[in-house]
Amino acid sequence: MVGDRQGIIYPLIAVDAGNDVAYADGMKPTHFRTIRVKHNLTMDQLAAFLGLTKAAVSRYEAGNRPIPGPVARLMRLLDEGGEKFFHKISAWG
Repeated sequence: MVGDRQGIIYPLIAVDAGNDVAYADGMKPTHFRTIRVKHNLTMDQLAAFLGLTKAAVSRYEAGNRPIPGPVARLMRLLDEGGEKFFHKISAWG
């Protein structure tokens, strides 16, 4: 289990030793935003890639809504595999 500064406990599911980041089921809003910015994506672009609205992306980044597990997993794939991953998704339809 991993805790954050607000005392919320998240189950640890993987550790990226090369990045010193412990990925937990409940991704933190700051990590969500960091991944988006790292790959130079706007909220609109990320929303389109994930099949979400810009408002949903904004709520996740602001911490107003918990980031669903499937969305967090897609964000981890973006972080690890870069934009190549999203180009493949775009080609699917």
